[in-house]
Amino acid sequence: MKNKVDRLAAILSWLLITWGLLIFVISNPLVIDIWDALSMGMIFGLIVYGIYECTNQALLIKRNRTLVLTDIGRGMFFCGVVSAMLWYIAQYLQIL
Repeated sequence: MKNKVDRLAAILSWLLITWGLLIFVISNPLVIDIWDALSMGMIFGLIVYGIYECTNQALLIKRNRTLVLTDIGRGMFFCGVVSAMLWYIAQYLQIL
């Protein structure tokens, strides 16, 4: 693990995740309320974080499986919350 966080990479990764949430979750015609946005965002987080964590577990880094599952759960939570916030902002600004 690095001693110093690459802030540019961290910001870029969350910008990409937010972009994915906007394209695949918020603009989805099946998302009609904040709970749909929350649940679809959590599914998106499961897919994105699941692929990342399981690939790292399989190929790169041997870690405790509990940590992998915790990271996937954290990713689901954050993607769900960000999706709900983005949906609320889009409704408030009358974008959708």
